[in-house]
This record gives sequence, structure tokens and C-alpha cells, in this order.
Amino acid sequence: MSAPEFLRTVLPNGLTIIAERNMEASSFAAGWFVNTGSRDEKPRLAGVSHFLEHMMFKGTERRSASDINREFDELGATYNAYTSEERTVYYGAVLPEAQEPLLDLLTDMMRPALRQDDFDVEKNVILEEIAMSEDSPPHRALDLAGPRFFNGHPLGNSILGTAESITALSREEMLGYFTSRYAPNNLVVAAAGRLDWEALVDQLERLTRDWQPATTERSYPEFKPAAGSEKVADPKLQRVHLALYAPAVSAQHELRHAASLVANVLGDPGSGRLHWALTDRGLVDSAMLLFGGADRAGNFISYVSTAPELAEQVSGLLLDELHNIHSD
Repeated sequence: MSAPEFLRTVLPNGLTIIAERNMEASSFAAGWFVNTGSRDEKPRLAGVSHFLEHMMFKGTERRSASDINREFDELGATYNAYTSEERTVYYGAVLPEAQEPLLDLLTDMMRPALRQDDFDVEKNVILEEIAMSEDSPPHRALDLAGPRFFNGHPLGNSILGTAESITALSREEMLGYFTSRYAPNNLVVAAAGRLDWEALVDQLERLTRDWQPATTERSYPEFKPAAGSEKVADPKLQRVHLALYAPAVSAQHELRHAASLVANVLGDPGSGRLHWALTDRGLVDSAMLLFGGADRAGNFISYVSTAPELAEQVSGLLLDELHNIHSD
């Protein structure tokens, strides 16, 4: 068997292309990674990154929204997109012989039409998504705890935004955000699997030749996480939802892999220490702990859901496990 080969190049317009070529693989995957997310938004534009992710599937000058969905299906692709605090990602996986059409489709999507009619319709979809999130107790717990922990740092910004910010957002504001953040020097194309590297680079260079770089910045204020506790009562809920945040190393730190391992030892859903201390004993219906290594900052997030009469016991056991990881 041949070993995987790691490849990288940067096009003249600043677009970075990376790949892990494995000629033993049976598939090809590619994704566009945009170095932008909720941490890069001003309060007036809260939620624009996620809203824009939706709009990227609404059509281009070459394709309608129906064309995009149909072509993904015709390629037999597994595909999706997501927005986080720091990046927006669009990806697909196909058989290796579909490398060229998948890249053409994904690349075309990176230059959306952003039609006003589509914008107006999709705004209602986003508002419904915000309402659904507010009705979800786990999301509410994390949305309440996160901004308090981040204490004004932009990593505490909501990915969805608010009903007020989305309602006020204009198509022109979204276009301005897109132009500055989706510049080629703020994008990375990542590919993996059985692939033709030379053809991939040639195709992307041809398709993005007219894309112009832009000055794209990210703010790095000092991270001063807040400590403390707060209870929010909601008579409509029958469970206690506990979210706990703690500082961790950044994505650039040499201990980032160790931090990820610690989170897995504690929070793996089926075998972590929290599972055996809480879930397996029937004290909670859900328990997790995750490591979030961010750009020049980081955090651990723990979440549990339990009955009100067990909340104090569960909180104590959760803290015991966090202390025990240091000594045992």
C-alpha cells in the first residue's frame, strides 16, 4: 500500500489549496473553508455568517437553487455546510471520477447571486431557526452560559444572531460582508482521497483567476474569561440543564491534542468518565464534555440534563470528576 501524500500550494490570488492524496482510497472529498464566523461579526451584523451559508445554496449566475441540489444528487454526493464561531465550511464527497464536476459545483457556489427575492425568503427560514433554538433547552443553556463566560470576547457571539439583528439585516450589508470575507486570500480548499492533484490545482486556478484578494482582518482582544454561577428558572421546563465553561488552550497550542484527549476521556458519550459517573447510574439523560480549541483562545464545555431533585447531587459529581482528572 502507498502512504498518503500531503500537498499544498498557494495561487497568485492568495487561495490556499491543500490535499491528502491516498491512491488506495475509494472516494474523493473536497471542501471550501472560509476563515469567517460569528466572532468576526459586528453587533449590527450578528448572524450574517450563518445566514450567508444558507444563501450560498440559493443559486449563482450559472445555476439555480434547484440546479445545485440536482447536480449534487446526480453526482451521488454526500454534502453539507456549517457555520461556527470561526469558520464557514462547504463540502462534498463523491466517487473519484466525479472530482472535476464536484469542484466545479462547489467553486461556483462560492460566488452566489444573492438575489433579493431569495434573501427575503431565507430570512424567514433563519428567524424560524432562531425560534427553534430558543425552544431547545440545551441550546438555551449554552447560549446563556457562553456569552457570560467569554465576558465580551467575540468568541461569545451567537452563531445564529438574534431575531432583531436578522430582521434588520439588509441584502446590501450581507453583500459587503461577503465581498470582504470571501476573498481568495481568506479561503482554503481542502481535498482528500484518491485525487488528481495537478488537475485539481489547474481547475481551481482557472475557475478563480478573476477573484480579487482583499484586506481581511480578525480581532484578537485579550481573553479574560469570567467565573461564577447563575441560575435561570423557566416554569415551562421539567428538567435542569447545566452548562459549565472553563478555559483551555488555543488551537495553536502544542497541548491542543492533549486537551482533546482529556475531553474524550471525560466526555465520550459511551465510555467517558461522565458516562459512568452520571449516565450509567441513571442520574442524567445526557452528559458531555468537549474541547473547543479556538484561534488564540480555547475552552472546555460540559453539559448535563437531569431531574430537578438530582441537580445538586449531579453538580457535585460532575465537579468531582473534573477534579479527579488531575490526580487519577
